[in-house]
Amino acid sequence: MALVADNETQQELSLDAIRSQRGENPIYVTNEYHDFHCVYTWKALHRAVIRHSLIDTHIGNFTHTKHCSRSLEAAWRRKSKMSTFYPIYATCMDPNALDIEAIHGLEESGTGT
Repeated sequence: MALVADNETQQELSLDAIRSQRGENPIYVTNEYHDFHCVYTWKALHRAVIRHSLIDTHIGNFTHTKHCSRSLEAAWRRKSKMSTFYPIYATCMDPNALDIEAIHGLEESGTGT
């Protein structure tokens, strides 16, 4: 899978180049890569909850779950083959520290989708 600097996939990026930018600039990945990223993060979140282990703060953020939900729900309508992707440098957190009440409130109010 090539990680590229532009939507036309002209400038391939090395992992060192991506790391040196510290997530300040977008990279472009295929929509397929983005979809697999979302599925992987959900599996990681679920495993962490079951194992009572740490997860990174990006995966533990409900905003990321909402983003991935919308992205996967819209996957069948896509015409573009590329997605914009910002590399994230997250830290670890205890998934039991998630504000479950706030998440339920978002879901009930309709703002959590």
